[in-house]
Amino acid sequence: MVYFVCEVCNETLKKNKVEVHASRCRGFWAVSCVDCSQVFEGSSYAAHTSCISEARKYEGSLYREKAKRKQNPQKRWMEIVSQVAAKRTDKSTEAQLLINIAAYDNVPRKKAKFINFLKNSLAFSDIVVAEKIFQMYEQQFKAEKKIAQKIPNLSLKNENTNGAGNGKSIPGQEISVGDVQIMQKSDQEASAIPWIKLIRKVLSTSKDCQMEYKLLRQHVVDIVKGSYHSALSQEELKKKFKAASKSSKLRCSRIVKLHI
Repeated sequence: MVYFVCEVCNETLKKNKVEVHASRCRGFWAVSCVDCSQVFEGSSYAAHTSCISEARKYEGSLYREKAKRKQNPQKRWMEIVSQVAAKRTDKSTEAQLLINIAAYDNVPRKKAKFINFLKNSLAFSDIVVAEKIFQMYEQQFKAEKKIAQKIPNLSLKNENTNGAGNGKSIPGQEISVGDVQIMQKSDQEASAIPWIKLIRKVLSTSKDCQMEYKLLRQHVVDIVKGSYHSALSQEELKKKFKAASKSSKLRCSRIVKLHI
């Protein structure tokens, strides 16, 4: 279970309680993850289904990641549920339902059980819409499975690096299906992120529409990482932010202000 802290009142919340809290917390604009401290604006928290382990959190540089195991089907399904919810940015009833579903930790993978889950947990009985949503999940799940099947070897070989050709895999060089997808789309994602819009949105929530440069950068980069699943590194994201902050729509120095 992922826990969040409200950025306004500092109340600690379970994931499925954030939406209710947002409706009654005056000035609510974001929550941060208890474990990784990443900030999620609006409903973007729905995409945050898992976080760093306690061992990694407290051991710091001494932490050594264990060999990766095959991902649990239910966990992968829950990631699909969150991904589908995160893609919707409109305010329709269907989009809100997707966010509500993503707030739960164990959404059924079978259609009949899924429809019953909506009836019992969310008091939602429109079978047509329920089937449509389930189909969206299935299509996304099958699409990612198909991509995985097209990549038979998920590790780099010595023959492809440093001129060696003994065929042994290099430790620490395993590539997941997600990594392959990210590498293919990183350029498109970088250009698709609305940096100026995000900066203006964060500034508009602060007092006098201004914020210290580093704090603003942290907020915006966290939003990009949480909502847009960017493949760019932390340093690359900072460079993109720096370039965007030079816009004529902003007054940028140590303190960044909206140019009104």
